[in-house]
Amino acid sequence: MMTTDRFLVIIREDLELDPNEFIHIDTEFASLSVYDSMSKLFLITLADEHFDVTLEASQIDTLTTIRSFMELIGVEKFELETVAK
Repeated sequence: MMTTDRFLVIIREDLELDPNEFIHIDTEFASLSVYDSMSKLFLITLADEHFDVTLEASQIDTLTTIRSFMELIGVEKFELETVAK
């Protein structure tokens, strides 16, 4: 299992977000300073490498928030109290 904080750090680092850009699980991908086709490939790779979950590009295209990405991966792979709505 992975903590939400660790997950957010991985997203921040791999997308090379501005250090001053605040993100949380309800951050919309469209609002990020860096979110393009390469970012979407990163998300596919992240799901595979860290969670052994295979995702298709079409599934990534439907994501709206970091929370929706966590739900697609499977909330059981995260500490439940950090994903509660």
